[in-house]
Amino acid sequence: MEFEIMRQIIADVLKVDPKEVKEMTTFVDDLGADSLDLMRILLLMQEKFNVVLSRNCIYKMECVGDSVEMIKEAKSNQAP
Repeated sequence: MEFEIMRQIIADVLKVDPKEVKEMTTFVDDLGADSLDLMRILLLMQEKFNVVLSRNCIYKMECVGDSVEMIKEAKSNQAP
């Protein structure tokens, strides 16, 4: 579920076909994202998944799978 939502967020922000977005797709090399794009994606991740992520997370977001793992980790660390 997280991946499908992330795929749409990324496609919307970067104006790419969602079919181009796969778990191993890199933000910079494959999709041409810059730091502002990554910040927009990070903010939308927080909003859509209702999680809190550090701004420094953009430095850990090399591929789409990294962002999905961040969401899963943030959800599991939230208090019930």
